[in-house]
Amino acid sequence: LEEVHATTLIRNPDAMALATVDEEGCPQVRFVLCRGFDEGKARFTFFTHYDSPKGRDLLREAQASAAFYWDPLGLQVRVTGSVKKAPEGVSDAYFASRGRYSQISAWASRQSAQVESRAELDRIHAEQANTLGREHGSNRLPRPPEWGGFVLEANRIELWAEGEGRVHDRALWSRGADTPDGKSRWSVARLQP
Repeated sequence: LEEVHATTLIRNPDAMALATVDEEGCPQVRFVLCRGFDEGKARFTFFTHYDSPKGRDLLREAQASAAFYWDPLGLQVRVTGSVKKAPEGVSDAYFASRGRYSQISAWASRQSAQVESRAELDRIHAEQANTLGREHGSNRLPRPPEWGGFVLEANRIELWAEGEGRVHDRALWSRGADTPDGKSRWSVARLQP
């Protein structure tokens, strides 16, 4: 992640494909933005509406996979693990860091619900902006209760680096049982391309 953020070749280095399983057992994948990474605990944080399809999938199943792909650098990272809601304070702090227009959008959106037209979407957003303006003025907006973070705690991380003639470098880290002092044990294996 540090290497990717250091280059100007990647338009959005935090974009990650997030895969969940819906209530019929069908895989669903979409891109979200990774907004935090705790290297020591191998935790990836992202934010969404809890009542969106992905939010409902994660609250029901609590397992997910994610992938980053940075084509100009020939790098990919795959992550699999358990998911839980981020602490309220983390969600509040991230929401407060967003621009006001993005905050209003979080209040206005019923993520993935059908809408008649772009004009209808714009009307809903404008109404929400007016309501929030009347209620809060120019003060900081509170976080909507149905919006917040999830934390994906990896139990497997695979790094892939493009190699000449498709002889790629692949390495897989797998989390084992924690040590008595609570630190994670990881094993690593090199994989065939």
